[in-house]
Amino acid sequence: GELKEQFDTNGFVKVRNIVDTEGALNKYTSLHNDLQSGAIDTPGRHDLGSHREQKREGKENVGQIMWPSDLDENSRDGPLHERGFQISSFLLGSDFAFDFDMLIYKDGMTGTETPWHQDEAYWPDGMVDKRAITVWCALDKATVENGAMWFIPGSHNGSLYHHKPASDGAHILMTEKVSEETEGAVCVELNPGDAVLWHGRTCHYSRGNNTHHRRRSFITNFRPERMVQWERENGFDHLRKGFADYEQQIEVAKKKNK
Repeated sequence: GELKEQFDTNGFVKVRNIVDTEGALNKYTSLHNDLQSGAIDTPGRHDLGSHREQKREGKENVGQIMWPSDLDENSRDGPLHERGFQISSFLLGSDFAFDFDMLIYKDGMTGTETPWHQDEAYWPDGMVDKRAITVWCALDKATVENGAMWFIPGSHNGSLYHHKPASDGAHILMTEKVSEETEGAVCVELNPGDAVLWHGRTCHYSRGNNTHHRRRSFITNFRPERMVQWERENGFDHLRKGFADYEQQIEVAKKKNK
């Protein structure tokens, strides 16, 4: 009850030990390493921090790999997807289903912020039910200094903020409506295996990683099954085929946004 109350009020909630065994955590960490190192081919990989000049040669400012569970057999059967689904269903609706997953990582000294935004800004308007939850699980300790997530409590209750590209031609969106100085803005630090869950309209951001340690996360996303079905029927699949498909994803979003 307390979990749901916090989520309903703030639009986000911290869950300790969503991955509660060292064995499971090691499995996710080693999958992450295989994907990041290139040992497994990753079609949906790109730099979420490309709105800034590259800080370290050969390293993404903010690395993102889409659909890790497509690239590794059985990885969707573990605690991250199972518990993420259970908690999301409990918090927002029994009609929820798995939508997609991704890895986002900030290598040491890459110093690039993820700008303030609401995930909903990326979604097609034709989606009539915008309920959604992101489950962001830390594979390393997430601290203020290395890029733990910040949130604006209650921002999921208002209307969607105005968003714009983070730089010319960038597909990363940002809003100038809020900052770390905004009243209530809070950073949620996590231990490995902890997660923070947030509503698709909750405004969030993270600082750049200014430490010598990596900050890796494994993220699962859930929304009503009917909307996942709608996305797929309209050719919107969160870059499942990689960037070969990027233009089509944008077209779907635009077509429905008129």
